[in-house]
Order: sequence, then C-alpha cells, then structure tokens
Amino acid sequence: MVEKGVVKALQDIGLTEYEARVYTALAKIKTGIASEIHLISGIPRSAVYGAIAKLEKRGIVEVQHSKPMRYKVVSPSDALDKLLGTFLLESREAFVSLEELYGAEDVEGEYDEFIWMSRGAKNTHDKILELINAAREEIYIVAYPVLRALEDRYRAYRDLKPALQDALKRGVEIRIVCASEDEASIIAEEIPGAEVRFYPWKAPQTGLLLADGLSSQIIVCSGSDLSKVSAICTEGINIVSMFQDLAEALWQIPPDRRSLEENGTVQ
Repeated sequence: MVEKGVVKALQDIGLTEYEARVYTALAKIKTGIASEIHLISGIPRSAVYGAIAKLEKRGIVEVQHSKPMRYKVVSPSDALDKLLGTFLLESREAFVSLEELYGAEDVEGEYDEFIWMSRGAKNTHDKILELINAAREEIYIVAYPVLRALEDRYRAYRDLKPALQDALKRGVEIRIVCASEDEASIIAEEIPGAEVRFYPWKAPQTGLLLADGLSSQIIVCSGSDLSKVSAICTEGINIVSMFQDLAEALWQIPPDRRSLEENGTVQ
C-alpha cells in the first residue's frame, strides 16, 4: 500500500507510471541491473530501458557503463528538488500561455455573454472584490448598506471599503445610491471621493454593483441575520446594459430626491 502511494505521488509531479515504478524499485536497492529492476517493479523488461532513459534525462537516475549496465538511484531528496523544479517550471510556462490565450482579443471584436451564480458568503465576497479591483473607469453601487451589513457580519467583507478607496485613487468614478439621507451622510464619510445620492425606499436585502458597463453582480441576502448570501454575476455588454440603465435611472435626480456631494453637504 505504501508503494502504491509513492508511485501515485511521483505521478502527480510529472512521472509516468512506469517511471515512478522503476524509480521506486531502484530506491529499494540503490543500484541494480535491468533484470533486477524488472523483477522488483513488475513492469515488462523491455519497458525498463525506456523508463530508465527518461529518468536519466530527468537527472534522478545515473547510468554506470558496465557489463551489464548498472543503474544508480539519486537520493529521494535530490530527486524531489529536480522533479519539483521541472514541474513548477513547466506549470509556469503553461499558465503563461493560458494568460496569453485568456487576454487575447476576440477576432470579431465581440463580447461573450455570461451569467452564473456565486453561492456562500466567501465566494460572493471574492466575486465582489474581483469586480471592484477590475474596474478601470466607473463603479455603480445601488443599495450600499447591504455591503455594510455584510461587513458587520463577516470579517472578510471589511476589505471591500479599502478596495473602493484604492479604486478612487486609480481614477475610477464611484457612484453610490442608497435609501436615505442618513445613509448617504455615513457613506460620504466612509468613502470620501465617491459621489453619493439617496432615493427613499425600504431597507433592501439586495444590492447591485456594476463595473465599466461590462460586469455586474446582484447580491442577494436572505435571513434576518444575512446568513444566506449569493450573487448573480453577469458579463457582456448586452446583458449588463439593462442593469446599467437601471443604475443610471436611479442616479438621475427627480424633484423629490436629494444628493450628497463629496464634502458631505446635502443639496
């Protein structure tokens, strides 16, 4: 059972099954010839030579040119360093290539449309933070008190306010709509530099965030203690545009609405 676990672990960091079994066999006897390795590893003798050649290329088996050929294993600690180094290098190169593919512009210049659900406080927090950090021009927040209520309940949400402040520093315009003049005053103090307006409605359990007109998140809380949190996430101009229209409509100032400027004074 121990050997099976060792073989599996070696496969997980890049060896084939035969390579892992040959190395494990050699680790038992330190040095040996092909017939001995064949008997201990249980793989076909003809496959031993191919596996040995690959292990030698990896630098974890040494060949002693005698008759018959003898093979010496490199210590497990040295082998681990070599294998992990190769594995990490190859993984890094693969992810560099993936980043290039991910960042490539669509040939036709069109945007894909996506809708998905993020469930749970932690997952929802991560998606909110991702949206804020990705914004480059504009963030709309409707019903900001939902975020404050989550901040009061979950420690992780306390980094959203600094993230918004960082967005302001990099030139992102932040517009926040809340439900009362008192809330607007508090938000103006918490996030100086954000534009804040209020429009009277009942205390919400749903909030809306939009970034650059390309991404949106509807945050949904249920339960009196906000114990159930999820977010409906959308990307793409066509889907997000209807939420953008809603946010901009709320932002417009009807006769009975009051606004709050950066200095916190009510107009």
